[in-house]
Amino acid sequence: MVRLNLLSEVGRQAARRFRVQAVPTLLVLDADGEVAYRHTGMPSRSEVVAHVP
Repeated sequence: MVRLNLLSEVGRQAARRFRVQAVPTLLVLDADGEVAYRHTGMPSRSEVVAHVP
């Protein structure tokens, strides 16, 4: 699990790469670095647990 500050350079680069347009956004990436799950807004704990391997 990684939390990024979108005001930092790394955060801005990640937001551009993954097309993040709102905060908070939860992304689950597969082994190839592709987005396997995306949720914009505050996810519930059960939602996170269900989608994070």
